[in-house]
Amino acid sequence: MKQKEQVSGVGSGIVFGLVQLAQSLKIPRIWGEATVNSAPFYERLLAVEPVQNLFIIEAREMGAVTRRREQMAHRAVATIPASKLQ
Repeated sequence: MKQKEQVSGVGSGIVFGLVQLAQSLKIPRIWGEATVNSAPFYERLLAVEPVQNLFIIEAREMGAVTRRREQMAHRAVATIPASKLQ
């Protein structure tokens, strides 16, 4: 398939949603598995280091994810070039 638009932020969006759900249901801990390729993503998103094959999201990490989501809230999820709007 020919890629026309770049898609980004899907992984962050999933984690943001999981954290929001956990907080609303008062779930204290989320755990997940990382690969050698995804570990750097989770390190940045959760503000922890190192992430190896298992990561745990608790209150401190949920706070980091929430702060990152708030910082990103002002950015557009997707943009359409002005040339395509005409």
